[in-house]
Amino acid sequence: MIKSSKTNKLSISEPNLIPLLDFMLVLIVMFVLLAGPIKQAVDLPLPEVKSGVAKSIDEKNITISLNAKDDIQINGNHYRSISEIENYLKTNLNDIQEITIAPHKNLEVETLMKLFAISKSLGIKTANIQIEEEK
Repeated sequence: MIKSSKTNKLSISEPNLIPLLDFMLVLIVMFVLLAGPIKQAVDLPLPEVKSGVAKSIDEKNITISLNAKDDIQINGNHYRSISEIENYLKTNLNDIQEITIAPHKNLEVETLMKLFAISKSLGIKTANIQIEEEK
């Protein structure tokens, strides 16, 4: 607020912050007092996890390691071509819900895309890519 005095000098007075600070203090007190009852009033039920669920999901997940174009591994078994992988996936389709593909960093992208296309055509809904961290 600017006030003028009789001597034509302008003086600037500071704003009064006391009402603002009083209001903020009242708000803080209200939040602190209401935090406890609100926390107890909002009781969300948490889902229960059974111990056998994770194991059954892991059994339906397979990992396909792509080391080279002609060196593919599934559960320790070696395969030489994408068509062999397709035949394996077709025969075990009922046991597979999710696949994880672990490609070597020097593998051609075309091989990876073919594997994704095969999994999509077979109706496998989830396909993940496992990436190796560089050291």
